[in-house]
Amino acid sequence: MNRYNRNNLLKVDLIYKLVTVAVCYPFLLIIFKLALKLSKVEYLTNEYIFKFLTRPTTVAAILLTAVLMCVVVTMEQQLVFAGYEILKKERKRASYLTENGILSMKNIFKPKNFPAVFISGIMVLTLNLAIVYNIVVNLTNIKNYLFVGFRKYIDMRFAFIGIVLIFVVLTVLGLFTSCIMYDRKCSFKEAFCASMHMTCRNPVKILAGIILYNITVFVVILLLYIFITAVVAAVVAVFGIERTGVAVYLTAMHYFSDGMNIILTLISVPCSFLYTVYLYQKLGGTFQGKRDEENEEYREVIHAIIAVTMMMDLFFLFTILADNPFKLMDALDIARITAHRGSSMEYPENSMAAFEQAVRDLTDCIELDVRQTADGGFVIMHDENLKRTTGVDRLVGELTKAEVCSLQVGYNLEKAYPGETVPSLEEFLEFVRYKPVKLNIELKTASTDFDYAKSIYKILKEYGVLGSCYITSTDYNILKEMKLLDEDIETGYILSIAMGNYYDMEYVDFFSVNYRFVTNTMIYVLHHRGKEIHVWTLNNEEDIIKYTNMGVDNIITDEPLFARKTIYSKDAPDILKSVMDYVFGN
Repeated sequence: MNRYNRNNLLKVDLIYKLVTVAVCYPFLLIIFKLALKLSKVEYLTNEYIFKFLTRPTTVAAILLTAVLMCVVVTMEQQLVFAGYEILKKERKRASYLTENGILSMKNIFKPKNFPAVFISGIMVLTLNLAIVYNIVVNLTNIKNYLFVGFRKYIDMRFAFIGIVLIFVVLTVLGLFTSCIMYDRKCSFKEAFCASMHMTCRNPVKILAGIILYNITVFVVILLLYIFITAVVAAVVAVFGIERTGVAVYLTAMHYFSDGMNIILTLISVPCSFLYTVYLYQKLGGTFQGKRDEENEEYREVIHAIIAVTMMMDLFFLFTILADNPFKLMDALDIARITAHRGSSMEYPENSMAAFEQAVRDLTDCIELDVRQTADGGFVIMHDENLKRTTGVDRLVGELTKAEVCSLQVGYNLEKAYPGETVPSLEEFLEFVRYKPVKLNIELKTASTDFDYAKSIYKILKEYGVLGSCYITSTDYNILKEMKLLDEDIETGYILSIAMGNYYDMEYVDFFSVNYRFVTNTMIYVLHHRGKEIHVWTLNNEEDIIKYTNMGVDNIITDEPLFARKTIYSKDAPDILKSVMDYVFGN
């Protein structure tokens, strides 16, 4: 095998994928948004997924997307074939490989040969059943709601099974169609008949080859899971973080699975086509080159295309990072976790010990309550009266910041926490400013307050946390003041009772709602208006699973570590749970 030509094949395939992203991303985005618009929804909740997917407009959008993907796959297939052809030849430039692939596309994209495009698309899915299964298993929300739909609509289930069987038959019979078209430069009809003839003569070898290919892919996936498990277990052991071991493992596996699925999807197309060519040659097929000369003009055109597409890809990457359009789908999102007054099940609420533990417990966000003292300072305290948590029967607004911060917290708890005093806002911000967590700062207002919003805004700006915090309150006026000071601040209105027309409040970006009043309708209406819903306070497994499955955006809990374990393990494959139990002893 010529190493130079092999590297050129890898280079061309990578460049083709970059070009594909640059061309297809905006097109797919338009289809997605159009499907949502025609379905008259702005946010796709979990409960609505199956209904959305079965709408005629959505089915049409899916079919259009499938055609596009088949075209994309077939074009890559022809480039892979061209690359395979030159692997054992003398050194050939990448531009020569690309030109050969483009010329072969002229034959396969003739109207009479277009069925070969669909055969190629179907073949990629069927040959990569192991990868498809792994992706479906990891897209747990979509999987769950689709399965519910299939159980509900029996006809749909039979239709799905029928489609799968048709795909398998077409793949087996037409496995070598594209190879033969590339090799012989013949029509689809002639190539398909030749492929059927080759298949019928060697059915056992072909089926065994397909099964072996999928077993190999499955083993690779399994080895990758074992590797990441070993790495996480080693990290947990070295750094002595056994308490958070399960949460670290589940979180790592979640993101690792997403990354692995993307990589496997990218490499599955060239790998499956290379394997097809290998089988084709094993059964007597040949790949004979038809050209030896290179057109120099192609090289300049190809370089120009690469430069343009690289810039487009970078633009799309920054666009996605800034505002991911697919966040409109609950199924592609996972609920974030907020530590309610810190890890307050284990340490005194709103104490530095609780906040420090929340960070160690891998929380996504820390919620805290801020009140103003008599001298205009700010302390972290939930109640206006200090008695419940400190034992002192005075109001926060009657004492100075220094007086309040000298009081010991945990008075309402059985266990004493000596030295744990009421923290000031500045003390907390100094601790958290460089930590990888967001802040949910609830502004508690009182009749003694003065210059509240401006003073808070000044402190948050001084500590550089404006871009990493939410401002929440039950007082709509204070949210309005904060929004007028800085329109980019994210504000959340806290609802203890969900009544009245609160959906369209102008200065509110999301709602924080008592879980007892959260319904599917509320979630749908808020998401339809582009607003998130945070739910408080969830501390048991049943409630956490229930509301994350309903599609809420944020779980507010006194036990962030427990919530993370629950959310990330609720839909984990059984084999992953078994590994987790064995490694971490849970």
